[in-house]
Amino acid sequence: MSVSELSQRMGVSEMTVRRDLDALERQGLVRRVHGGAIAGRPREQGAGFAAREQWQTATKDRLGEAVAAMVEPGTRVLLDAGTTTVHVAEHLAERAPLTVAVLSLQTALALADRPGIDLLVVGGRSRPGERSLVGPPALRTLESLSFDCFVMSIGGVHAEHGWSEFSLDDAAVKQVGLAQSACTITVADATKLGVRAFSQVAALDAADHFITDAAADDPQTHPNGPATLKACGSRVSRPTWSDTPTSTSHRGAVLSYRSALAGDPGRRPVPVGYRRRPAQAGGERPGHERGRPEALSRRSPGSHR
Repeated sequence: MSVSELSQRMGVSEMTVRRDLDALERQGLVRRVHGGAIAGRPREQGAGFAAREQWQTATKDRLGEAVAAMVEPGTRVLLDAGTTTVHVAEHLAERAPLTVAVLSLQTALALADRPGIDLLVVGGRSRPGERSLVGPPALRTLESLSFDCFVMSIGGVHAEHGWSEFSLDDAAVKQVGLAQSACTITVADATKLGVRAFSQVAALDAADHFITDAAADDPQTHPNGPATLKACGSRVSRPTWSDTPTSTSHRGAVLSYRSALAGDPGRRPVPVGYRRRPAQAGGERPGHERGRPEALSRRSPGSHR
């Protein structure tokens, strides 16, 4: 595929394409040819953080900015582990004041000492290679907290098998994060569409928003993208360009899918800080019983996270 064609499809400059192709060639994922590149060996789906952090960095940064723009100041955020969420963390610092609980060492470093960020490192065991925080201590900490928003990264998005992860430990943490959050924004680049990873996290309708890049709609670059998005369409609203107030660079680069169960499917995504359920009599929000924070469910009867 030529550099100019990639530039047009991805909505970035040719210089950015050449730089990313050089990085991919160093990883053995493509082979550079005159004017473009051809695919090399398939990317290892379970590769660790260091192997993935340079993968599609420009796209992930745009995704991170789009997600951060949906979070209102004053929100309590649970931020997942992953290469994309590091970019989310960088842009969340611009949305302060925020309370942010993090599930990885990398996102903790990205937010440490940032003005206006009340940082909570959830704790637990650092998974080798990934540095995500997992295990019983992490799960117990999450079960004692409640969040306005969970920004969830994901290893696979599949039409039939929903959201999935390659690690059982990471999947377990995500499931608790879903249960303890009033709103979930899932973020993943288009390479994750059509992927069924080892451990299922939840059905597609467990997330209120799904943020991905526009390349997901292109069957030539992502053969599984359109079919997966069609499956998402049975549970979410029609795709609209993400209306992010901080930048116009997202238009044509980022797609946002908004859960039809969350409200009017014809509306654009709204800042999650304004989407909290009202308190019931006595000052408690729905789902909080006996002092233990539970899911602030916004699902229809019979649905499951």
